[in-house]
Amino acid sequence: MAAELEICGASLLARRARREVPRCSDRAVDQATNLDLADFHVRFLVVDDIWIPLGENMLIETFRPVWDRAIDGFGNNGPGVRRKTQLTSPWDVLHPSRPSARNSTPSPALTPNLLLSRIDDYFAGRPLPTSPRAVREQQASEAAAIEDAADEA
Repeated sequence: MAAELEICGASLLARRARREVPRCSDRAVDQATNLDLADFHVRFLVVDDIWIPLGENMLIETFRPVWDRAIDGFGNNGPGVRRKTQLTSPWDVLHPSRPSARNSTPSPALTPNLLLSRIDDYFAGRPLPTSPRAVREQQASEAAAIEDAADEA
């Protein structure tokens, strides 16, 4: 993967990207038992921080990725104080085996069958059913905790 990453220039940001990208990008994929890193391709555009939200929003609206529409993201990062009470992320329900997910709380409402059904509905163009209440409440709680942490920073 590092060989595919081409970044022009020798800026600090480019050097950091060369160092961090291979380490971060394959972590969640390699730890999953049902994914192969060879099935993924990544491209990067290095920009000033001010352009990141605009670029991210444009890409999400243009390509409408399944992880932003039918399921919620790629999962949680390393353990924090709330890890034990956090529900297992959709990523970890669909692609088990990440060590950090073993410390989360399984949700009886969030099953592989439910997520796969949502993904099927999404790609078939059918309306997505509302997520189970326990999942919506957990997502709202996590979003509030992220906002609080940002306010404190």
